Amino acid sequence: MGGNRLFSTSSAYRSITRDGSSSSNGLWNVSWRLNVLQRVRVFFWLLLHNKLLTNVERNCCHLTDVATCLVCGLGDETVDHVLRGCGCARRIWTNLVRNDRLQPFLSMPFTEWITVNIQDTGKMVSLEPVRPRLFSITCWVLWKRMCCLVLGSDSNCYGDVISFCRLFWDEVVSASSRNASNVRPRTGMCRLLPPRGWVKVNADGAVGGSPVMAASSGVICDEAGEWLLGFVHSIGSCSILCVELWAAFDSLSLAWQRGFRKVIIELDNMQVVLILNGETSALGDNFLVVRIKVLLVRQWDVPVRHIVREANKVADGLARLVRGEPIGEWFYDIPPL
Repeated sequence: MGGNRLFSTSSAYRSITRDGSSSSNGLWNVSWRLNVLQRVRVFFWLLLHNKLLTNVERNCCHLTDVATCLVCGLGDETVDHVLRGCGCARRIWTNLVRNDRLQPFLSMPFTEWITVNIQDTGKMVSLEPVRPRLFSITCWVLWKRMCCLVLGSDSNCYGDVISFCRLFWDEVVSASSRNASNVRPRTGMCRLLPPRGWVKVNADGAVGGSPVMAASSGVICDEAGEWLLGFVHSIGSCSILCVELWAAFDSLSLAWQRGFRKVIIELDNMQVVLILNGETSALGDNFLVVRIKVLLVRQWDVPVRHIVREANKVADGLARLVRGEPIGEWFYDIPPL
């Protein structure tokens, strides 16, 4: 009960947690206060609660006969191994951590390693300058990459992991520091307005349904954030990476056909952004990648940028409108209801 002798949910919670675990609760609170995407916070919450399903845990539950790491094969796949013990992880940290701080960074106890690096305590021995966001994003990417392998997805699903981490971190920092005066009110179509004389294209793809079908979409907005044109392309059956490439190709083709020559295209798939910006050689001979790069070298200005998924909901919602419909294209001069 509270001080007034009345029962409340908060007083019950305080009573239950009054067991000397305040330090653990404080650490969990730190994970929720990380200035990163919600999915990264959830990952660290699961990590701190020992809820991540590694091969060691799956083997104990008789879900697999293999407990070793699928990347290096040199040790059991524990969380510690995935995030810093595996040779792939060590190569990534070597590129991100100063040489004089690398050895203590890799050798400290695992719990302390997590605790110190997600808190800006001034005692960090890792990244310089202190960047808990970069640390947390890198850990999340390493875990997601392992999940791709275990689940049989594309093992190169994040291409160059170091470039992915830096680009993703730059995007988070940029989103955190944007001036509120440059953000469109909630009723607008674009959150960050393009410069005067430019248009912005938000492109996305969606895969799902039964049977599994895919659709690409794009929304073109002017410098005031107003809707100029939208489209949806029902493609049929293809992978998520393929439909994201279709979204980029269809959006760029439409923008060129409508006479726009200063175009910012934004996508929420980091691998596609890295491919189109030439920062990874993955899928270099894919026919869609070749066709997109032919478009990009035409006489126009087309920066390709990454945005977080939460900022691309309009294009995503548009793609879901016709997913599962017969193959074809639909164009919208006004936003569909």
